[in-house]
Amino acid sequence: MWWALILEFIVIGWVVVLVMKYLSGRNIPYHVVVSVWISWTSALSLVALVPIDLNLTYLKRCIDHFQDDPAEQENHCSLSYWLSWQAFAGGEEDSLDKAIRLSEGTLRSCWYWVFAVCQINGWVLLTFQQSFVEAQHFQTRQRLVQAAKENGGFYGACGVIALVFILILYVSGRDLDFWVTAMFALANAICLLIVAVMLGYGLAEAPKAIFQRARAKPTLRRALYNVFECHKGYTQAAEDLAGTLAQIFLLRKACGNTLRHLSKEIIVITKDCPFDLSSAILMHPTKGPSIPMTRAEMHSAFLGRLQEIEAGAVFNYEMTEVDQWINSLDNAQLLPRGADVFGIQEALLEAGHKMLGDVDGLDPGYRGQADKRVREKQIQRYIDDMNVPGTPLVHRALIAAIMKRNDEANALAEPELTHGEQIEDPEAWDVKRLVDLRKELYVAGKKYRRNKKKFDANARRAVLLQDLKAAREDLGDFRGMCRRLRSAFREGDRSAETGWDGLKSPVRKQWGGKHGLKLEVMSFVWAAILAPSAKLLASFLCAAFALMVLFSEISVFPGIKGAFRDAQQGSILLYSTCEAASVPPGCFTDEIPPQPWQTPWRVSTSVQVLIVAHLFFICGVLYFSLLRLRIFSIYEVVVGETDAFSLLFNAYAVCRLAPSIANNYLNLLQEAHEVPSESGTVFEKVFSGMGSIPFTHLTFNEVLPPFVAVSFLVTIANALTRKCVECPRLDGEAHKTDEMIEEAHGIARVERRMYENRFKISNSLKRTREQEEARLAAQAAENREKLERERARREQMERDLEAGVYSG
Repeated sequence: MWWALILEFIVIGWVVVLVMKYLSGRNIPYHVVVSVWISWTSALSLVALVPIDLNLTYLKRCIDHFQDDPAEQENHCSLSYWLSWQAFAGGEEDSLDKAIRLSEGTLRSCWYWVFAVCQINGWVLLTFQQSFVEAQHFQTRQRLVQAAKENGGFYGACGVIALVFILILYVSGRDLDFWVTAMFALANAICLLIVAVMLGYGLAEAPKAIFQRARAKPTLRRALYNVFECHKGYTQAAEDLAGTLAQIFLLRKACGNTLRHLSKEIIVITKDCPFDLSSAILMHPTKGPSIPMTRAEMHSAFLGRLQEIEAGAVFNYEMTEVDQWINSLDNAQLLPRGADVFGIQEALLEAGHKMLGDVDGLDPGYRGQADKRVREKQIQRYIDDMNVPGTPLVHRALIAAIMKRNDEANALAEPELTHGEQIEDPEAWDVKRLVDLRKELYVAGKKYRRNKKKFDANARRAVLLQDLKAAREDLGDFRGMCRRLRSAFREGDRSAETGWDGLKSPVRKQWGGKHGLKLEVMSFVWAAILAPSAKLLASFLCAAFALMVLFSEISVFPGIKGAFRDAQQGSILLYSTCEAASVPPGCFTDEIPPQPWQTPWRVSTSVQVLIVAHLFFICGVLYFSLLRLRIFSIYEVVVGETDAFSLLFNAYAVCRLAPSIANNYLNLLQEAHEVPSESGTVFEKVFSGMGSIPFTHLTFNEVLPPFVAVSFLVTIANALTRKCVECPRLDGEAHKTDEMIEEAHGIARVERRMYENRFKISNSLKRTREQEEARLAAQAAENREKLERERARREQMERDLEAGVYSG
């Protein structure tokens, strides 16, 4: 068993490392990474101890029954797994008893340690770290003080509750052990209630979510809705961040004169900005590139700089002056709503117009022509030749913008400011206000990165699903699709009539090489046929397991418990466990004989695999609920961009809930009692008082499971009435409308063209690189040929000298 404990810890620790690497965003402090890793590893280790503890408990009961017959012990009780402790038992005759006692003692220590780590991290350390990370003071000591102040209220409330309990215990004559047990029971009650509500929600929602993902149309519709929501959130986050950066830029300008005494703190805030603020240039619709002078101009300049950075990072695309100018027209609402901004930029770029001077040259007024109608006709002719997309209204707006730039080139309608806008009321700024501004920058930057990451991921997913749907329709009916895919797989047929050339999508790279087409066929078959079928099967299995867990939870309610004649009392999880470990009292008793399908007094080590499957499903459903509900929207897990606050929140949530999950599962198997027994689990002996309600004869394990049923029924009712009545969604999402989906289609089209443009650029760069490599290879071959000719000439000269033919 000792090797299983070590292997369990190593596997869990490594899995946590991979998950954190997959989820974590940028600039996560090292102390957060270490604390979250310890917390997650401890919480999962606590849950993973349950199968080992139950197996040991079943084994002890089996050994006690066959204590006079060692052969039957070996035959029925599967001792080999536990006899690994004999290496530490000295090899005496009673080494089996010592190995069992050593196993029990080791489990007791493990329970104590992981429970202590979970409680300390979950209730003290991680909440303190959350406040420390969120505090944006300029000195570490001040951040520690701020974290202590923010957590002081919580700790103070806990202290008051503890004092009240001590007073009640003193009046009632209770001892200290009862007080400690009562405190554990109170904390466990709160967490058990959360587990019950979240488990009921997840048991109803998880199968439906998997079923929806198995259907192509709802999956595409949800992806488009996510694109719409994420685009709205990302746009608003960019506006908020640009406004904050404008305020910081004004402070940066003032730190050399009126705010010189705060220059050190202002420089620190400036370094936290996502880019160098002085590098942002305003692209004015009329004036063109200029230095931002007012707060509004700074806001526009920083917003454009963010767009430029993201275009380079996501699409490998460097925006030209003309691209920035078209964006400025759109931001200033000088183009009609719904104009194809990217299409206009692409048409101008393909025509070779990269600088504003190139666009100005389209207007004859740039060369002195003054007649307005002649200018408009000439510009319209150029626009038609370049195939600029858009309605006549869009073309007229673009023509008006070009003419206005040339008309106001020398005489601007608005006078320029000499020194630009200055900071208002510099005397009102102090360190405390700068701390608030730094916190605002931190929150705005975190929100912007998270929303941008979500938008990019959902946009890629929506584009891929659209391409998958188009490829499926292009292949025809099912028989025709099978015939063409078989021809492509076996014969490499890429023709449009009899074969297939692979799934073409700008958000994925096609397989290349000799077996590239085979891999394309296999990936398409998986994505279009096998994966939906697997998800459909998984949704039905998930629903079946959910009903098993739900019935098992309801079976422990006092009003239902005892209504069954068998020893399992209706707990379906216990029925399945008795298949691998048939021992009393869960499987049979002296009054209730074993079922005909049971082999009494048999314990197999495979019982751990079965229990692990139960716990894996329950923990998966709970974590699905934790991510789906996003309690009060105070946290959010985004792949690759999860911030420190959300990581810490998830860590202390699982630390607080892990003991309650273990206690609840043991209760479903009738192994969690308030009075410990000699034949009970080690968990029961250590934490037997966790399930009792202080000063009553009731237990939380019997009272709280009905909350699972209530939460399950509420979730089912909400899902069934969602289309009939506009009731709010429990996960906080808005109802999807056709207007949202239609707008999302437009956003997805723009993103598709951006990705297609990225592939054009990458293919162009690839061709350029290949041409350069071919040129260098040809040049090297030519140089080698010259050297060979020179060497041959010299050899001929030497031979001529030797023969006396060389004439000098």
